[in-house]
Amino acid sequence: PSASNLMQLLVAIIDKEHLSSFADDLHLASGIWIPKTRINCSVRLHDSSVLEDLIKFGVHKEKTGKFIAPTIEDKFLPAFIRGWIDGDGNIYTKTRVRGKNSWLQVSASVVGNTDAMLWLQDKLINTFNFKNKIGMYHRYKNEKLSLSVLSVHSLEGIIQLADIVKYKDTPRLDRKWNKIDTIKEY
Repeated sequence: PSASNLMQLLVAIIDKEHLSSFADDLHLASGIWIPKTRINCSVRLHDSSVLEDLIKFGVHKEKTGKFIAPTIEDKFLPAFIRGWIDGDGNIYTKTRVRGKNSWLQVSASVVGNTDAMLWLQDKLINTFNFKNKIGMYHRYKNEKLSLSVLSVHSLEGIIQLADIVKYKDTPRLDRKWNKIDTIKEY
């Protein structure tokens, strides 16, 4: 296969099982590859029809630098957003204590191309009627790239986001989404 017909998906070694399920679902004979460093693992896709399908979902060469909105039906947006958070996001919880008072500090965030973050913010508000405050700050900018972080910092907002992306009943990175149950119990 030519270099232009290759896509590599790289994840932290902690997410090996998630990537392995992906490789199994696509019936990839090569499975996953783990380098000697054991920090991450990857799968390589050479099938041009799979790559063409991924382009429809906004996954393409240099996707970080140039955002192309996915051409998918709204009913698939929850899975798309959940996958985006799985790949480039974070769900954070920490119990804080001051004297006799304790509280749960929370945040959910995703990082990406600024145009992508603006698109995501618009989808959350206008497609899913997201009612909680969404923060956005710019992390990095040069002539080729502009990265921003989209974040939610309220218990109610994170619960609404989790419900929007159907976090309970679908494939996901458990190490991130299991924190939602802690937030809901708080």
